[in-house]
Amino acid sequence: MEIKNYKDLTYTPLYDGVSASETFAFNGFEAKVIRYEPGARAPRHNHSGDNLKVVLQGELRFNGQTTGHVGAMYPCSAQEGYWLEALPETYVLLVQEPGTKTVLIDEPTE
Repeated sequence: MEIKNYKDLTYTPLYDGVSASETFAFNGFEAKVIRYEPGARAPRHNHSGDNLKVVLQGELRFNGQTTGHVGAMYPCSAQEGYWLEALPETYVLLVQEPGTKTVLIDEPTE
C-alpha cells in the first residue's frame, strides 16, 4: 500500500483555477481530490450520479451563500444544480460511482 498526501498528487486542469487529481478506484467506487485556487469558481453544474464530497482544507461558498469549512461533508444528488467558489486554497475529496460525469448547466452568477 502506498500512502500519498493529497497536496502531492498530480492535478489536471478542469476550469480556470480548478483541477482534479488522478482517480483512485476501490470496491465499486472511485475517489479523487479537487483543488481550487483562492477565489476560483466552478461553473453551475450537477452530476450524472450521486456523490459525496468532504472538505479537506480551505472553505467553499455554495451558490453565494452556504459555506463549507474543513471537515464539512456534503452529498450531491444527480438532480441538484449549484456553483461554488473557493475562499482560500481549497481541497475537496470526491467519492462517487465509477463513470459519474459533471454536467455543466451555465456560468456562475453573483
